[in-house]
Amino acid sequence: MLRRLGNLISRRNLLSEAPEDWENSLIKLPARRRKNISVFIRHLDAGSSNDCELEISALSNPVYDFQRFGFHFVASPRHADALLVTGPFTPGMEVAALAAFRAMPQPRRVITLGDGFDPDGLFGDSYAALPLPQVMADAWIVHIPGSPPSPQELLNVLNAIEFPL
Repeated sequence: MLRRLGNLISRRNLLSEAPEDWENSLIKLPARRRKNISVFIRHLDAGSSNDCELEISALSNPVYDFQRFGFHFVASPRHADALLVTGPFTPGMEVAALAAFRAMPQPRRVITLGDGFDPDGLFGDSYAALPLPQVMADAWIVHIPGSPPSPQELLNVLNAIEFPL
C-alpha cells in the first residue's frame, strides 16, 4: 500500500500544467464584478460524452478559479441565471431539459457547449439528436464550439457575456 502511494507521489505528470500565458490571456475583470454581481449557472448534460464536463469541472480548480469572476454552479434551476447545455440534445432529455428551463426565473438564458450541437457536426444527421426546443432556442445567447473547448476558452466566453442580459 505504501509502495503504491509512493509510486503515485513520485510521478510528475499526474497533474496537467496550466498554459504559460493563462493569466495574461484572461479578459480583464468584467464590470459585473466591480458591481459585485454574481452569475449562477445550472449545468445540464443533454447527452454528452463527458468530455465537456471534465473541462467544466476544471473551471473550479485553482488554475482557472472561475468563482473569482463571479460565476457559480448551482444544483437547482430555480437559482440559475443561465442554463449551460452540453452534448447533442437527445430525445430522452427533452422533458427534463424543458422542466429545468421552465423552473428558471426570468430572464432565462441558454448557453450551449461543445460540438454536439453543431448541425454539420458528428451528430447533425443522427436520429438520436434533436434541435433545441423552440422556447429554449429563443433564450439561446451563445454557443461555445470545440470538442471539448478548453477551460480558458470557456472562461473567456463567459466573461465576454454581459450579465444580466
